[in-house]
Amino acid sequence: MRLEENPIKKKSHHRLVTWFLAVVLLAGLGLQPAPARAEAPAVKVLLDGLPVAFEEQPILEDGTTLVAFRPIFERLGLTVSWDPQTKTVSGVRTGLKIVLTIDQAKAYVNGQAVTLEKAPRLVNGNTLVPLRFVGEASGATVSWDGETSTVLIAPMPVERTVEEIARQVDKVVYLETMDEKGKAVGAGSGFLLTPDGRIVTNYHVVAGASSVRVTLADKREYTVDQVLYADEEKDLVVLKVKDIDLPVVQLGDSDQVKAGETVVAIGSPLGMTNTVSTGIISSASRQLEGQTYIQTTAPLDHGSSGGPLFNLKGEVIGITSGGLGSFANLNLAVPINELKNLMEQPAAPKPMPLEETRADWFDMLMELEDRLNDEFGGPVRYIADGHTFHMSFEVDQDEEEGTIYIDAVVRDRQEGADLIRLQQQSPNLIPDFFRKIGNEAHKDIPDNVQLMIWHSFRTTEFPSSYKPKQIEKDVDGSYIVTLPLYAGYLDFAEKKLYFMVDPSGRNSTEKELPL
Repeated sequence: MRLEENPIKKKSHHRLVTWFLAVVLLAGLGLQPAPARAEAPAVKVLLDGLPVAFEEQPILEDGTTLVAFRPIFERLGLTVSWDPQTKTVSGVRTGLKIVLTIDQAKAYVNGQAVTLEKAPRLVNGNTLVPLRFVGEASGATVSWDGETSTVLIAPMPVERTVEEIARQVDKVVYLETMDEKGKAVGAGSGFLLTPDGRIVTNYHVVAGASSVRVTLADKREYTVDQVLYADEEKDLVVLKVKDIDLPVVQLGDSDQVKAGETVVAIGSPLGMTNTVSTGIISSASRQLEGQTYIQTTAPLDHGSSGGPLFNLKGEVIGITSGGLGSFANLNLAVPINELKNLMEQPAAPKPMPLEETRADWFDMLMELEDRLNDEFGGPVRYIADGHTFHMSFEVDQDEEEGTIYIDAVVRDRQEGADLIRLQQQSPNLIPDFFRKIGNEAHKDIPDNVQLMIWHSFRTTEFPSSYKPKQIEKDVDGSYIVTLPLYAGYLDFAEKKLYFMVDPSGRNSTEKELPL
């Protein structure tokens, strides 16, 4: 069984949140003051089994624990706002609004006044809030492990709308991998696991890279400092960047995933960052090549690998990873419990690169991609006399199967329409183009070739003639349309070209042609 990137193009073999919730309730949990002569142990907080980091350490005072408000609110799925004039903190999510004011012992839950045991306060520039109040208002279950001085938090999941889950793009990152010369050689997605900069993605996204650049939704950029966990077989890696107080996701339980439930994926397919797609779970436990995956219909593409797959509670249940070699939109995600199992082991930090050396085949692919863009990219005039088509090329390869995968992207709306019209008039137009590009690639890498022509353009008017799944609304109000037009597979051993029109559509057609 082969994993592929698109219906006819490869997605790598190992390629798929609300927030980490963090509420601490120490008051009333049976914690006794330490003797005056002994220093009280530092309080640790675990949320769904993962540690919560605070810039300002929790304060235990007269049986009430206060902690920094932002990680608590965000990990409970609350949208945070701060009014410096009134010194008021607000947290809002569907059906819930919590309001606290510094030095005021009265707070409000959905407009109802609540008297606090301790008022919020400002400590070293951080606003600390009472955890019992925040936890009870948010519906979290909290327990105390006295032996380890650890608070264990189990937030109450709340089902959300797709629109609410889509707001979690601030917890999803875009990854660019660099070679030893600093040249970008690949891209993928990831998500923020802890406020201190732990990032989850697929192993294959960063394998072979000398360095990795991380870009957040707000355009902040980081360079990966360390690899904390890596499992090539499970296709998982946890990276580390230097920061604090980053927004983070909430992990779910992939063992509870059911076929038919709605899921939401966020990633950067074809480099289009913060793309949100929806689908259902096709199989909660799909066995492929000795690995277990979540199978989903949520649309994915090159660049989606490593992104989060959310359930409607806003929890990450999988890491988007790859797809089956099919036109039925069968995509895969690594179950999130695989990540939890990996992180039960002690971290083993090491610097980039993840591997000792970059594979030679990867260098050849990048050289081929450069050559295709130099010789065939830009204004392509030879497809049809009197017509110009501006194209850009991306190249990938299945290292084990030895198949080259080439994307050619047409970004002009009229040029895409012209290409469709000319192909309808001359059925050999695109097959001849595929033969030309495939033979060029075959000169240096003696493997079979899969090609895909994509049409991707931007418009200020809603493109009503296209399917909803082909349309993305950008933050500036414009619309981006992306759809595959043609696909082909060149089998040099059999001397055949398998050519497909509209590969993702219901009316797709396939022909077997000679090379």
